[in-house]
Amino acid sequence: MRQIITVVIVAGLALGACGGGPVNPVAPTVVPVAPLSPGPAGLPFAVSLPIRPQDYVHNAFGVNPFGAHIGDHGIDGHPGWDIEYAIGAPVLAAADGSVQSVVPGLLGTEWSIQLTHRVGGRDAYRTIYGVASVASGVTPGAAVVTGQTLGIVNTYTGTIGTTAVTYAFTHFQLDDFSASAGLTNRNAVSPESFLTPDAKREFATMWASASYTQELTEPFVTNPRDVSFPMTRIWLRSAGGLTAQLEITRASASAIGFSYVMRDVSGANMETGVLQVDPVARPVAAIDFTPAGSAQRRRGVYSIVDGTMQLDYGAPGAPRPSSLDGASRYLTTR
Repeated sequence: MRQIITVVIVAGLALGACGGGPVNPVAPTVVPVAPLSPGPAGLPFAVSLPIRPQDYVHNAFGVNPFGAHIGDHGIDGHPGWDIEYAIGAPVLAAADGSVQSVVPGLLGTEWSIQLTHRVGGRDAYRTIYGVASVASGVTPGAAVVTGQTLGIVNTYTGTIGTTAVTYAFTHFQLDDFSASAGLTNRNAVSPESFLTPDAKREFATMWASASYTQELTEPFVTNPRDVSFPMTRIWLRSAGGLTAQLEITRASASAIGFSYVMRDVSGANMETGVLQVDPVARPVAAIDFTPAGSAQRRRGVYSIVDGTMQLDYGAPGAPRPSSLDGASRYLTTR
């Protein structure tokens, strides 16, 4: 029977709380050795995605990326990816390996499956998956192969702003036992550079539709985990007629709103205020700028893929644009 967990989310803050794995997974006994460089895809270790392409959906966020300061990862950044699935879909092993452990997850009714992967005669990597139920035969010590079903994805219900959403996701984490960084999940590394060529293509399609509250300041597949707040990201216009520069600041890791500064081509301050986003709005995500001293919002729409943002908004009080057809294009750098 499908398990459903009910969670209450304020403006999307905890969408990617990654309940798929414990904060400090049990590590196998390993002897420290020199780091293994991932190199190009496939060398010396590569992973597939834990999802079939046909099972990917975007009801809540699509993908929550590595490093984003989100939900219960406000201190040290998200140690993996949260990937949305169709409800009831299988979670797949991303690489050949063996089952290290199957333990209850943070939310109590789900499970965390941890696989270890041998490279060069040692357990060099681990992958972690959150599931609602565990597949037959997935027990500690069992061998698994790439693409094998590990379990069924967990289903959640939540309120994002005023929108009720039912969605399913797994927390997918890659640990490199030669790595040690951050305060929590010290072995966690981004899966991005470990993807096989096929997985890179599949992930690019998924990532193109991702929308999560924090992407205005942490827009990349792999974001730094070690950051300080307030965090400001500068977006520079590369095409279109809106403001030449947009500075967006998130005050803290728990903030669900932002402040902004609009500047002209000379860098002069044109407008300041606060903004809020609704990443689950359809057909495109919504953004509202409220200028300082004004009760009327600039209603807009936006889409972000890594360092590129499409953005359109009108004058204070004007209707929200219905599409990105007339959007300006902005760029930011890592």
